[in-house]
Amino acid sequence: MKKSVVLIIIAVYILSVCVVGFFGIKAKMYNETVNVESVTIQNEVSITIGDKEEIKEITLDEETGEKSIIVKSKRNTTLTFKIYYLVNPADATDKRIQLNFTKHEGISVSQAPGEDAVIVTIELEKVTKMQTITIQSLIDPNLCDTITIGAQVLNLG
Repeated sequence: MKKSVVLIIIAVYILSVCVVGFFGIKAKMYNETVNVESVTIQNEVSITIGDKEEIKEITLDEETGEKSIIVKSKRNTTLTFKIYYLVNPADATDKRIQLNFTKHEGISVSQAPGEDAVIVTIELEKVTKMQTITIQSLIDPNLCDTITIGAQVLNLG
């Protein structure tokens, strides 16, 4: 092999390393952590168990700046419904939440498995106090949203 061929091969190799280094693909971090930025209770409630015809009204009011649901019924009944929440951003690495509430008779609260929702069961005849539920990020407890739940049996006499 001629000396000039070897020099050309070496020059092309060095030039290709420089070109790939300048124009090459940027390194991507695959174990990148995406932090939760907010936890928000949605204006969406779905009744899952109970006589929907007996429920007079479920309201979700944000005008006062506080979110609340008041369940009003024509009779003493048991009702189960879901309150949906949103963890932003959607691709957060750890979207786990924790529920903070004080247990009151007649109202039970739990996390809906596999959903971004909280299951609330109300036994209207037993409810005497409003229930405040705080949904907060497990990673940063300062990222949270709160809702108050109450119940009332209507006298339609």
